[in-house]
Amino acid sequence: MVDLERVRKQYRTAFHTHGRSNSAVLTPKGRYEIRYRHMLAGVDLQNKRVLDFGCGLANLLVYLKSLGLDCEYTGADLLDTFIADNRNFFPEEKFVVIESADDLLLEGKHYDVAVVCGVFNIMYSLDFDKNFDFVQKTLERIWSITDSILAVDFLSTLVDFKVDDAFHVAPTNTLEFAQSKLSRFVRLDHNYLPYEYCLTVRKDPHFAIPESSERPSNRREL
Repeated sequence: MVDLERVRKQYRTAFHTHGRSNSAVLTPKGRYEIRYRHMLAGVDLQNKRVLDFGCGLANLLVYLKSLGLDCEYTGADLLDTFIADNRNFFPEEKFVVIESADDLLLEGKHYDVAVVCGVFNIMYSLDFDKNFDFVQKTLERIWSITDSILAVDFLSTLVDFKVDDAFHVAPTNTLEFAQSKLSRFVRLDHNYLPYEYCLTVRKDPHFAIPESSERPSNRREL
């Protein structure tokens, strides 16, 4: 059993205390640009339908605009306070209040890229197994309406310090889940911030051969 109201209260209190800031979404140091750069490395976002699940104060939208990208953006969050503030700042964009990913399924819309950043850093259930089950079921639902790429980040267990009420999960556990329940085409990046890592999951494999690359002379052409 998850306690969404407890989570809402945490964010609502932070927003009322700190206003529109990184502290309001429980990440006082920010660093969103670093996260998005790694989560979305190699992802073509131009003219794509982008779902920002657990959008908070729309930091992903700010990042996309800073890159000059033209996307069909949708921000979804369980806190109506965040959504109302986002609508004031970005009246031309779409923001929706949701109770869970099931609300998006009922809407029937699909997205090219889904981004889930910082959403699972806190515990929705104080029981680890129940919380991880909630995380997995949520990601499976998001994946079902994602046509190309899902990017999600987590707090790692490979750390020397853990915050109370924070959800730290082993990279091996999330990778196993992603490859068994979502897609075998998964990239894990644990090389950008000390306590975090991300998974980028694709429907289809992704590879690129640089145009400037040449065939090694000792290889026989097929």
